Amino acid sequence: MAENYCETWGTVVEPFAEVPPGVCVEETVKGGDIDYDEKYTTQRDGAWEMLRYTLTLLLVKVLQAIAAIPAVVLCAYILWDSKALKDSLVTILILAIPVTVMSVTCYAALLTGLIRFAAKYMVPGIYSSHVVHTWAAWLTHRLMSDVRSSLFAFYASLLTPVWLRVLGARIGRGVEASTIVAPPSLFHAEDGSFLADDVSLAPFELRGAKLVLGVSSVG
Repeated sequence: MAENYCETWGTVVEPFAEVPPGVCVEETVKGGDIDYDEKYTTQRDGAWEMLRYTLTLLLVKVLQAIAAIPAVVLCAYILWDSKALKDSLVTILILAIPVTVMSVTCYAALLTGLIRFAAKYMVPGIYSSHVVHTWAAWLTHRLMSDVRSSLFAFYASLLTPVWLRVLGARIGRGVEASTIVAPPSLFHAEDGSFLADDVSLAPFELRGAKLVLGVSSVG
């Protein structure tokens, strides 16, 4: 189990090895023994579980396009009566800023809805890797990671604490936060906390056919 680590030339990471984030490894990293619990391994992904991941992945890919639909419809409606090309170009330039704001707002609203919906299943505990809680953890992590680039201003500005509150995180007063990755529903920052530089908070653990969810509190 490894994420966001570096390795030197010739490094071998054996199956089931654990490499903490931010660690630089070399030579051979021995694999660990995974403790499989029979009550978790007896379950298997059914057709609906596989379809759920597939449809969700497709939805995430086209989410920005869906968010742009209202802006496209508005532009088409306004430009419908434009008779001259010159008038159309002027209208497009005038609409550029409000249409962009509308698209970003719709995208942020869709993200908020999806993350808050997934939060219903992000309850601290130990679950099988084949249940809806795992899907919710995967979806939340995927959205929170992707949106850092698409809505970077929300993650690296004075808007960040407000944005995290909108997503469901409990953020105290005077919190400074930037480019963090955390499931909002499982994250609590006390007054005056400082969080930055891709810090990972309340990450889920998936090993041995088990999903472990927990709460992180800073401050």
